[in-house]
Amino acid sequence: MGMAVLGAVTALVVSLAQAGDPSSLGYTAEPGAGPVSGSRTWTEPTDEVRAFELDGVLVVDGEDSSGWDWFRVELAGANGAPLGVGSYTGGNFRLHPEAAGVNLISDGLGSGDGPAEFTIGTLERDPVTGRVSALDVEVTVHNGSPTGPRIDIRAHYEA
Repeated sequence: MGMAVLGAVTALVVSLAQAGDPSSLGYTAEPGAGPVSGSRTWTEPTDEVRAFELDGVLVVDGEDSSGWDWFRVELAGANGAPLGVGSYTGGNFRLHPEAAGVNLISDGLGSGDGPAEFTIGTLERDPVTGRVSALDVEVTVHNGSPTGPRIDIRAHYEA
């Protein structure tokens, strides 16, 4: 029952972004959650936020104007299956490609292995180019174990 409640809350939070809101990517990390700490948000037009697919991986990244402060979230389906609107659980897909999962990269440092879950509330592709045109996603990653320090991530993207 706890997971059902979590899923309902996650779906509500993901759906709070409205069409026309600026694209943004942000996280809040508990101490020890690595590869990030504290909290940070990248919001257009001050920062650059991108969403795209590369080799079957859905990527969202944020970068400040200097290019020195950046964060990337990579999401993948089990065994490379395409992602769509819905909820997924797994770990670090780079280490466990048989499961849906998440990989985080911040300023060149990658995430380790730990349980992860994400909910895609919106995923739209341009009908002509196939490129991601809209995305709303919320991600939770635990460092090492289900009770390990967590990182909560939310992204809203509109091309």
